[in-house]
Amino acid sequence: MLTLSIKHWREILRGFRCLKISKTTLPVLTYVRVLINIDTVTVTGTDLGQTVTYQLPRTGEMGIGEFLVPIKDLQAALSRRSAKGILGIEAGPEKGTFHIEEDGSVSRIPFATIDAVEFPEPSPLGEQVGGLVVHAVQQLAPALACASQDPTREILNAVRVEPEAVVATDGWRLFHAEGRTGIVEAFSLPASVFLQEFDTTKPVAVYRNDEHVQSMACVQGPWTYRWQVPVGQFPNWSAVVPKHTDAWQAVTFSKDDLHQLTVNLAKLPSLSGKNAPAGLLLRNGEVALWSGDGEERQFHPLAPLSRPEHGQFWTAFNFGYVHQALNWGATRLCLKDALSPLVLRGENREWVVMPLRMEEPQWPATLEKPRLVTREAPTHPRPVRHVARVAKPVVANVAVSEEEPQQAAEELVAEASRVREALKGIVRDLSALMKLGKDVLRERAGLKKEHAALKRSLKQLREINI
Repeated sequence: MLTLSIKHWREILRGFRCLKISKTTLPVLTYVRVLINIDTVTVTGTDLGQTVTYQLPRTGEMGIGEFLVPIKDLQAALSRRSAKGILGIEAGPEKGTFHIEEDGSVSRIPFATIDAVEFPEPSPLGEQVGGLVVHAVQQLAPALACASQDPTREILNAVRVEPEAVVATDGWRLFHAEGRTGIVEAFSLPASVFLQEFDTTKPVAVYRNDEHVQSMACVQGPWTYRWQVPVGQFPNWSAVVPKHTDAWQAVTFSKDDLHQLTVNLAKLPSLSGKNAPAGLLLRNGEVALWSGDGEERQFHPLAPLSRPEHGQFWTAFNFGYVHQALNWGATRLCLKDALSPLVLRGENREWVVMPLRMEEPQWPATLEKPRLVTREAPTHPRPVRHVARVAKPVVANVAVSEEEPQQAAEELVAEASRVREALKGIVRDLSALMKLGKDVLRERAGLKKEHAALKRSLKQLREINI
C-alpha cells in the first residue's frame, strides 16, 4: 500500500492538472499509474500529447508492483480533508481502496480500476541537450501568460526558448526576455500550466529523444515533463520588436506610481472587462490614461514624459494586456504614435502590444483627474502566505466608492427585468409550440382515420366479382 500525507498527494495532483483528459475517448487516460520499484515510487499521468511523472523514494513496507488510480476518485477522496491527514492506496487489477486517517478516525473508500497493462508507456528521456538557468526559469510564467491559447495555432501555443531569449506571443502581443538561457539549440515548450510548477530558484535539465516521434523532456527535482515536439517553425519574432525605442516618448513608473496606478485603473469606466479598450493621450508634454466613451470618458494623469514636446497624439490598446504587463513588473512605457506598437519594459523583460484601430475620440479642453475613493488598509492585516514555487503577479486591492452599491443594485434590477422578459418570450414560444404539436396530433389522427377508411373501401372493391 502506498501511503502519503494528504498535503503531499495534493502537491502531486496539482502537477497533473495540465493534462487534457476531460473529453478523452480513451478511459485509461483518466487514470494515473503508480509504479513501485525496489528504490522508487513513480506516479505518471498522460494525455498522449504530454506526460507528467512524479518520483519519490520507496519507504516503509510498500509492496513492489503497479496499479492505476482514477484521477477524479483521488481528487474526491482528498476533497475537504485536513492537510495533516494520511491517505493510503491499495489496489488490484479491478478494485482498489483509499485508506484515510484523519483526526484519529479511519475511513475506507472503494474505487474501480483497470489493469495497469493498458496504460501507455512514457517515451525514454533521450539525450540531455542542456539545462535552463535560473534566469530562464523565472521568465516562463510571464511568458506563459502571453502565449496563444487558440488550439488552431499550435506553433504559438508555446513558450519559445532560444539560447539568448525566452519568447511568447499570441499574435496581438509579444513577450521576450533577453539573457543567456543555458541551452544551445532553440526549442518550444507547450503553453501548459505545468510550467508554473517549476521552482524558480533552481535550474531545469532538458532532454531530447529523436527516436520514432520526436519528443523532449524537462526534469527538475521529482518532476519530469515530457511533450511531443510540434511540427512547424516559430515566427521571426525579432522582426516585430520595434528598434531604437530610446527616441520614443516614455513614462517611467516608481513603485508608488505602480501601486496607485493599479488601484486607480480599475476605477475607470469600461476597464472591468479583461479585453476592454483603453488608451493614452499625450498633450503638450503630459500624458494621461483614458477610458470610457462620450461624457463618461475619464482620464488618469501619469508620470511626466521623458521628452516633453508640444502637440498632441493618442493611442488605443487592449487594457488587459497592458495591465498584465504592469502586474508582471513593467516599469517603463514607450510609445511613438497611434499606429505604432506600445512597448512596456521591466527588468530584463519587454512586452510589445499592438494598438487598436478606432476613430479618434473627441478630447476635452482640459484633463481632469477622476475623483477616486481609496480604502485604508486594516490596522492588523492578515499575514500573507508566501509560496516559493512561483512568484505570481499581485493585483492591489481596489477601493469601492459609495456610488457603486447603488449602481450595482440598479444593474441587478435591470438584469432581472431583462431575464423576466426573456422568460416570458420563452413561455410564449413554448405555448405556440404546444399548440402546433396538438394541431399536428389532430391532423395525424384524422389521417389515420382516412387511411383506415381507404383500406376498408379497397377491401370492399376487391371482394366485388365482375
